[in-house]
Amino acid sequence: MKKNLKSCIEQVQFESPICILDMNDYEMIESSDMTPDLKHQRNAHITARWEPSSTPCARILLGDPDLSAYRYLTFSLFAIGGEGRQFCLRFESDPVADGDGGYVVTLPISRNGWNDYRLELPFLQSIGSIQGWEHIRAIRLETVGDEVGFAVCLDNFYGWNGVAPYTYIRTPELKGAAMFSKTAAYAVIDRRRIPVAVDADPTARPFEESGILWLPMAPIAAILGHRAVADNKANTLSFHYRRKQYTFNGSTASFTVNGEEQALPCKPVVRGGALFFPAGYLMEFFHWRQCFTDLSGLVVLSNRKNAFVSGRDQYILRQLNAEITFSHPTGEEVMEDLRKKISNPDKCRLLLLPEEWMAKRKAAKTDATLNRLLGVLKLAYGNKTEAYAADPVFAGGTPAEAEWEAAIEMASNRLRAFSALYRLTGEKHYAERSALECEALAALHDWNAEQCISRTAEIGLSVALAYDWCHNVWSEGRKALIERAMLRYLLRPAVDCYNGKFQMWRSGSADAAEINCAFTASALALANVYPETALKVIRHSLRNVLPCFDAYAPDGGYPEGVTEWERATTALTLLISMLQSATGKDYGLASASGFSATARFAVLTETQNGAWSFHQGKSHPTKTAVFGWFSNQYQVPLYAWLRQRDLLAGKKETDVLDLIYYTPVSEEYAPNLPLDAVYRKAGLVILRSGWKNDSNLLALHGGDNRIAGNAQDAGAFLLEMGGERFFADLDAANGADGRNTLTVNSTQSANAVSEILEAKSRAACAYAAIDTAKISPLLLKGKRGILFTQSRQVAVVQDELTLSQPATVTWNAYTSATVVSASARTLLLELNGKQLICKLSGAGAGRFQCTPVEGSASTRISVECVADGKFRLAASFRLFNQGDQKSEKFYDLRPMSTWDQ
Repeated sequence: MKKNLKSCIEQVQFESPICILDMNDYEMIESSDMTPDLKHQRNAHITARWEPSSTPCARILLGDPDLSAYRYLTFSLFAIGGEGRQFCLRFESDPVADGDGGYVVTLPISRNGWNDYRLELPFLQSIGSIQGWEHIRAIRLETVGDEVGFAVCLDNFYGWNGVAPYTYIRTPELKGAAMFSKTAAYAVIDRRRIPVAVDADPTARPFEESGILWLPMAPIAAILGHRAVADNKANTLSFHYRRKQYTFNGSTASFTVNGEEQALPCKPVVRGGALFFPAGYLMEFFHWRQCFTDLSGLVVLSNRKNAFVSGRDQYILRQLNAEITFSHPTGEEVMEDLRKKISNPDKCRLLLLPEEWMAKRKAAKTDATLNRLLGVLKLAYGNKTEAYAADPVFAGGTPAEAEWEAAIEMASNRLRAFSALYRLTGEKHYAERSALECEALAALHDWNAEQCISRTAEIGLSVALAYDWCHNVWSEGRKALIERAMLRYLLRPAVDCYNGKFQMWRSGSADAAEINCAFTASALALANVYPETALKVIRHSLRNVLPCFDAYAPDGGYPEGVTEWERATTALTLLISMLQSATGKDYGLASASGFSATARFAVLTETQNGAWSFHQGKSHPTKTAVFGWFSNQYQVPLYAWLRQRDLLAGKKETDVLDLIYYTPVSEEYAPNLPLDAVYRKAGLVILRSGWKNDSNLLALHGGDNRIAGNAQDAGAFLLEMGGERFFADLDAANGADGRNTLTVNSTQSANAVSEILEAKSRAACAYAAIDTAKISPLLLKGKRGILFTQSRQVAVVQDELTLSQPATVTWNAYTSATVVSASARTLLLELNGKQLICKLSGAGAGRFQCTPVEGSASTRISVECVADGKFRLAASFRLFNQGDQKSEKFYDLRPMSTWDQ
C-alpha cells in the first residue's frame, strides 16, 4: 500500500484547559500555609512555595468544589533539593472538613527543576469516606518519608474536560528529537506521534542485532522531510529533505539522491513493511549528535547533551515509553473493532473463538499430553464427580463474611471448568451445570461491590467467561436472567467506581489488574446486549489498566512479590488474550516494557521447594497456568515446556487455562536457563550453583519497603544448600520481625529503599550487594552482600555498617532445620538428612543465639550486639559431610570491595 506519510501523523484535538488553582492569588497561597515565590515562574506570575519541613501538610481550599466534569488535571512544580523524593496529593471528599477521606495519589519528584504531572482524575485511589468528585473541598499536599531539606514551587493547576496533552508534547528535551522504543510500533518525532509503518503493523519496532541498533526512517522523513511516501508492498521510501529528493529501496544496498545512485553502508532491513537502518547512519543522515538509550527500550536521537539521565528521570522515561507503546484506543474504536471481528452476536469471543475450541477438541484425541490434561479436568469436574453432583455454591444465598473468599474461589473454579468442558467435549450437560451456578449467583442481593470490589471482580470474570462460552445453548429466559445480574452487579458498579462513587483501588496494583480484567470481560461479553454501558466500561478500563504494566518495566521483575505477580500477571494475560480474540488487537498491551520477560521471573524465583515469595514469606508452588500464552505470544517454547513438565510430574495442579493456552512442545527440548539473575527495580538478586534438585541457591532482596505495605524486609536473604531450604522468612511475617534481615534498634525504616549496588557473576564465584544505609537514620553507610565462592559451595551473607552513634544491631535468620549443635560462633543444622555448618565472623562480641519460634516449627537464629562507628558481620555456610571438622575455616572475613579480586 502506497501512502503519503503526512496523513499518518496523529492529529490529537485538545480542549482548552480551565484554571482550577490560580497561583497569582496571594491570599490563597498564604492561607494555605505556603509563601509566594517570584523566582520560579512558568504560567503564573508567581508560584506557591511549599516547604515540608515547616508545613508537612499544605491545604488549598477550592472555590468550586465540583471536579466531576474534569477528566485530567495537569500542573507543574519546580523542585529545590527534592530529586528522588515523593509527595502525596489528596483531594478531600468526605462529610467532615479536614477529614481523612478523598482521592489520593503519590507522585515522585524525578528531578530538581521543573516537573510536569498529568493525572487522570477518575482513576485516583479513594480512601476513607467519600462523597464523589462533585464534593471536593480542598487539595492537600502531604509529605511521604523524609520532609527535611527540600522545597517545591507550585504553578497553576489546570482541569481538562477532554484529553490533556501527553507528556511528550510538554517535554522540551524532545523538541527536534526523535523518540523510539523497542516495545512500540509508534515513534515521536519533534513531539508528534506517528506509526512506524504505514498500516501500524505491531511487528515494525526498533530492534538490536549483533550489537547494532536498527531504527525506522519513515516516521522521521514524514515529519522532518517533505512529500514523504512509503510503499509497504514494494518496500520503498521517498521524501524531500534539505532540497534533495531521496529514494530508498529495501531490496538494495543503495539509494538515489535527485536520481543519482549512491551506496549505503549496509542494506536496509524490512520489518512490518518499514525500512530499518542502523541508528548511527540515521544520526549522521539527519544530523543528530547524541543517542540516548534506556533499559525500558526507549531510544532518543537529539542534539541536546544529556537530555535524559536514566536514574534521575526514571518516572518521566516510563511515562514516555508508555505513551508511545500503547495505542490508546477510544471506547468507540474498540467496539468497532469488535463488530468487525465478531459479526455474529451469538458467537463466543473470550479467549478462544468457536473454531479454536473445535480445534482443541480434535487435538485432544491425538495429542497425548492435551488428552491427559483434559482427563485431569474431567476427573475433578466430570459428570460423575462430587463437584458436579453438588448444589451450586451460592444456592444457599449470601454466605457469612468469613466464608466469602472460599465460596468465590470454589464457584469460580466450577464455572470455568464446567464451561470449558462443554466447549472441549460438546456435551451440553456441562453448559447446563454451569448455568445453575450462574443462576444461584444471579439470585443474590448483590456481589458485594460496596464492601469489596475485588470479590465482585472475581465472581464477574467467571460469570462473563461462562456466559460467553455457553450462552449459545442456554434458553433466552436463562440468558436474560444472567445478563441482568451482570448488568446490576458488575457493569453498573464498574461505571460507578470509575465515576468515583465507590472505593477505588490502588493504581497499578494486582487488585487493579484483576478488577479491570473482569470489567473488560463483562463489557466484551455483553457488548451486543448492553452496548451503551459496555462502551462506558471499555472506555475506562483500558486506560485504568495501563499503570499495571509499569511494575514489569524494564526487566520483567515484579516488586510486590511472587504472590502478587501471580494475580496481576494472570489477569493482564487474560485481558490481552480476550482483546486479541474479540477485536483482533492488543492495543500495544502485549508490548509493554518487561512484560514479555516476566514469565522468566516466575521461573527464576522458584525451586523444588516452592517460590521465594519475598514480602509475603509463605512458600508455595508458583501458579504458572499462563505459561502457555507466553510461549505462544512471544515464541518462547521454554515456558510451555516447563509448565507441562510440572503438570505431568504432578508438581502443580492443572488449570482450565492449561487447556486454553496449550501448545505442543518437543519432549527433546533442552532448556537453557541462567544460573544468576538480577532484577534491579524489584531489588532482587538470585545466585545458583545449578538447576538440579540438589543445587545450591543464595538470594538477596533489597527493593522498597513502601511497596508491600511496610514489609520492612530490606536485606532479606534465602539460602538453599543441597536442595534443602535452610533459611527462609517466616510465613506471614509482620514487619522486620520474622525476616532474614538486619535491624537497628529492633526496627527498619518503613520508607527505606535499598538499591542494588553491584552484581557480578563468574562460573566459580558470584556476588551482589545492596545499599542498606536507609534502613535506619542512625546509619551513615550500610551495605549487605551475598557471596557464592569455592565453586559455589560456600555461601556468605555479610554486612558492613557505619553508625553515627551507638545502637543495637540485630542479625536475624529463620530456619526449619534442627539445631544439632550450637556454640558462640558455630552452628550445625540438619534438614531432611543434610547438615549445614554456619560460622560467624566479625561482629565484635556477637554470638549466635537460637530461639524456638512459638507456634511454629522454625527456630530464630540471631546475633545481637551493640555497635558504634564501623561494624562488620559475616555469616558463612557450607554443607557438612562425614569426616569434616567443625573447626575448619572456609571463609576469611574481608571487605566486600575485595570480593571481585
